[in-house]
Amino acid sequence: MIIPNRRVHFHVEAVDWLRNVQIVATGNDQSYDGWRAVEKKLREATQDSRVPPNFWGTGFLLASLTLAILSGVLLFQNQVEVAAAFRDFLRL
Repeated sequence: MIIPNRRVHFHVEAVDWLRNVQIVATGNDQSYDGWRAVEKKLREATQDSRVPPNFWGTGFLLASLTLAILSGVLLFQNQVEVAAAFRDFLRL
């Protein structure tokens, strides 16, 4: 979609299984004021929209927490190796 008098160029990408839509800017000649106007209109248009929580969000949250905890435990268990690797990294 192009709004030439506002210098706003974008396309809409939808991911159905995540129930997500994103607006992606295209082109180099963009206007900050034009984007603010688009943001204001979108906010007004979607203000009363209500959707239930996304089922996939819980799964992604659990997976990320598991990975974070596992990374922290492994870093704590291998402190000497991590410190040596970090010093080696800083020498490069």
